[in-house]
Amino acid sequence: MDVRALDIALLQAVNGFAGKWPLLDLMMTKVVALYSVKTLPLVLCIVWLWFLADDEDAQSRRRNRIASALLGMFLALVVSRVMQNLMPHLPRPMHTAGLDLITPIGASMDELQGWSSFPSDHAAMSLAISYGIWRESRKLGILAFAWAILVICLPRVYSGFHFPSDLIAGGLIGVACVYLVTRLVPRPLNLRLPLQNRPYGQSIFYTATFAILFWIATMFGDVRSISKGLFEVAALGEVQYEESEPEPGQGFAAVAPLDAS
Repeated sequence: MDVRALDIALLQAVNGFAGKWPLLDLMMTKVVALYSVKTLPLVLCIVWLWFLADDEDAQSRRRNRIASALLGMFLALVVSRVMQNLMPHLPRPMHTAGLDLITPIGASMDELQGWSSFPSDHAAMSLAISYGIWRESRKLGILAFAWAILVICLPRVYSGFHFPSDLIAGGLIGVACVYLVTRLVPRPLNLRLPLQNRPYGQSIFYTATFAILFWIATMFGDVRSISKGLFEVAALGEVQYEESEPEPGQGFAAVAPLDAS
């Protein structure tokens, strides 16, 4: 069995559970699509590790490693989005003819129309964060990896949003980017030293950190939408979709080209 055939077989095996139990369908398409369910727990792990009591030197080293891991996660997001936009378009499984996939209750065939499938930025982000957590706490990291795989990645195969290979590639990108950045930029918090001598230095730092954690919790939906729109304007001269990648069941509407009246 070649890789493509194995990819399709795994996709159909997972998707084969769809349509049998309405409660399972709604869990996989609606409940786990909520940011408070799928990504907020990972963000809370970051906050927990950041404020974990320890001596000053150990805490400083841990916070630098966490900040470095977050930079790696940002890089993973950029790499995955650039690959999606510049590589040959790969339709989502639900839009690929001949796969005979089942549409779960709560999902729609109109979702993600026009979005390339490879690689998965959801997998890149969630597994990058999980790897960063694992570097600081093996037990918490194992839970984070399990959460990312079962709550974030698996439902995307179940609903026909991604091939398993999309998720594997995204996960490898996420882990590789965090590994690379933590080696190249081991102490990124040194860059905030000028703020420490200013009256509002700590306030500025933690306000910015709160905004960053919010964007992580919402998986940079606004940023991904803007980047996709800018790419479409630059490459096609029109914007094809008006919203960011929707969550299962939401869908999104097409809009007219920019030069349309």
